[in-house]
Amino acid sequence: MRPAPEHPVPAFVRGNPGHNLLQPVMRIRSEQASIERIILIDEPDLRLTLRDTGPEGTPVATLDRDTALHILWALDDESALVHIAEREIRIAPGDTMLLPAGTPWRASPRMILCEIAGSRFDGPSEPDHSGIIGPTHGEETFHGYNRRTTYPSPYGLEIERWKITQPLSLPIPHSPYAIVDLVDPLALMWLGGTDLVGRGECRVIPPCTGEVTLIPDGLGYALIVRHIPPG
Repeated sequence: MRPAPEHPVPAFVRGNPGHNLLQPVMRIRSEQASIERIILIDEPDLRLTLRDTGPEGTPVATLDRDTALHILWALDDESALVHIAEREIRIAPGDTMLLPAGTPWRASPRMILCEIAGSRFDGPSEPDHSGIIGPTHGEETFHGYNRRTTYPSPYGLEIERWKITQPLSLPIPHSPYAIVDLVDPLALMWLGGTDLVGRGECRVIPPCTGEVTLIPDGLGYALIVRHIPPG
């Protein structure tokens, strides 16, 4: 029997009364009335966060790591923006932007973002706007009836979003990877056990778990963040 996938304990960051999207849209279970952020993973080489941008948008912040912003949901697609310096960049659900460490940015109101940050950055804090990639809807490939979309990713990571319409077998990894369920619950199977991953929940698959299969309830969407071994 192989070890089960790991269940990271999320950290909930309280917001103001206007931060009211994560519970209904992502079906997050929490006793807190208002949640600004849910930190799913916070490790030296990966920080994975769900964020409600709130009724006024996010305050200006400077990134301490190279970070991919993946747009999960927007109340109004026409007004969804990311502000960088003097630029207003229009974005839409499904888009991803890659911002280098040192970039000051803010996001417009009423969106849900998934922020995927790589290794902690110890270099100069001057913004490098030349390193910004996107927004992009990614590159699509099909594996059977399942659609895989890959996005620009921080160094050492690979970001995939899957539309799953039939069982999806994921090969044995060389290093751990994270799965975030984005819509309806996904059944997760491995040699020795099963698990049900709810919307907005995260699992980490270590190599010792072996091959994992995701089974949708009709239609599933999942975000997978892989560690890419150096060399």
